[in-house]
Amino acid sequence: MDTLRKTIMLLALGSGLLGGAGQLRAAEATHVGTIADGLTAPTSLLVTTDNIAVLEPFSGQLVLYSTAGVVSNRFTISREARGLARLAGPDFLFCEGAASRVVRVNPDTGTQSVFLSDVGVPTDVIVAGGLCRVLDAAGQRVLLSDASGRTQGAVVLAVPGTPTGSWLSDLAWDGTRERYYAWDQTHSRVLAFAADGAFEGEFCSFGADAGTVTRGGEIVCDAEGWIYVSDRFQGRIAVFDAAWNFVLNIRQPPEGAGRLEMPSGLAVDATGLVYVACTEGPVIEVFHVDKTGGPSLVPRARPLSPAAGDTLAGAVASLLAGIQAPVALAAGLTAEFRVFALPDTTESVLSVTGLPVQDVVVAGDNVVGTVSWELPAGLTAGRLYGWTVRAVATGGSGEWALLRSFTKGALPSAFRLNQNVPNPFNPRTIISFELAGGGSARLAIYNLRGQQVWQRSVSDLGPGRHEVIWDGRNGSGAGVSSGVYFYRLVEGSRTETRKMVLMR
Repeated sequence: MDTLRKTIMLLALGSGLLGGAGQLRAAEATHVGTIADGLTAPTSLLVTTDNIAVLEPFSGQLVLYSTAGVVSNRFTISREARGLARLAGPDFLFCEGAASRVVRVNPDTGTQSVFLSDVGVPTDVIVAGGLCRVLDAAGQRVLLSDASGRTQGAVVLAVPGTPTGSWLSDLAWDGTRERYYAWDQTHSRVLAFAADGAFEGEFCSFGADAGTVTRGGEIVCDAEGWIYVSDRFQGRIAVFDAAWNFVLNIRQPPEGAGRLEMPSGLAVDATGLVYVACTEGPVIEVFHVDKTGGPSLVPRARPLSPAAGDTLAGAVASLLAGIQAPVALAAGLTAEFRVFALPDTTESVLSVTGLPVQDVVVAGDNVVGTVSWELPAGLTAGRLYGWTVRAVATGGSGEWALLRSFTKGALPSAFRLNQNVPNPFNPRTIISFELAGGGSARLAIYNLRGQQVWQRSVSDLGPGRHEVIWDGRNGSGAGVSSGVYFYRLVEGSRTETRKMVLMR
């Protein structure tokens, strides 16, 4: 890792994990962008790596946006549609409660077909862990099926109190803890259930605390188990950590002072960005939630690369993590990695201990650094794996980081665009990519409106892996504003796009 890249990485770790004077900050939300192109009254929302899908039942449409926030396609659907999920392929699913069915939509052809029928009163659908999970509000159960629509059983939810008095309108799944969250619209509360339907607890019910939600819309759970609930009447998103503690409210920009205009649809992408569909905007607001907070008395590890869902291609595959620890624990600071062959997470297939932390710098009362591990041979091409890391110091070990999945690529990639590092960033970031060579190639950056703000020809770089540093300036040399940006690599007929966040 060259000196400039080390500096940028450490600055990102310092600004991302630490606040002023080296003290950890409380969680906070920053508005990073708005999507308003062609919206009428968005409700359910889904974000994938290649598009943003929005249900607009009032106008009877399913709208697809490109990753740059520009409408790419529209489909006429039932006005009864609610809930939105995506199968492993390109197809989307939504519920039709009155018809007691789940409908499948092929975005390439617009063809619609019945995916599941006779499912009670379906109010939400999610796809997770290889299963389609449909919430039947009438039966207070979750119906399970495979990707072909073949029934795999049902989970009856043990709703506390008088079950007939609770209307379950939305569903979320925490795959790490194997837990369901269901929104009880009647009593304005989130109910938690084990994978077998056993009741585990509730939160967000009426009371005097800031986490009280008066009228919920949707509920989602991110990769770290944090829960987000849209509160339509109070115009905000209530955020809870994995232990169900209320953390903060996400409100209308600027500075979170105003109300969101009837927030309903919610989605969290793989990078942690929170998307909010506001029915009365009508807009989609995008936020970044900084989760760091509380004093750190033990060393902490933060996975950096590969990100969840990435493919590790190339002859050499490495894991990269950021490490933070109090200055008193800096001596002898090391890291441990583990790799699992998913879905088995009981016994690792690869592991290493005692890796020294590199590029260590002091940031207030803490030190931050990086650690990398070049994976040995032995991983199977095309197989799904998970990796985790933890920091170890003389005074004690930190917790294992949340498991991140990746796929081992079969061959070195001749054309590839990697996730920028760091992300979010301020003011510089590194974009790495691989070219096949022999043709015209360029790298361009776009804002949420799809407007190009910067570009560079990279044809002269030739085949192989390369890095470009973007300093947050447009083609005229002026600094651009904070927000979500998309960077696109084009070589001949091949194109790949990724997303990044500038936070000034």
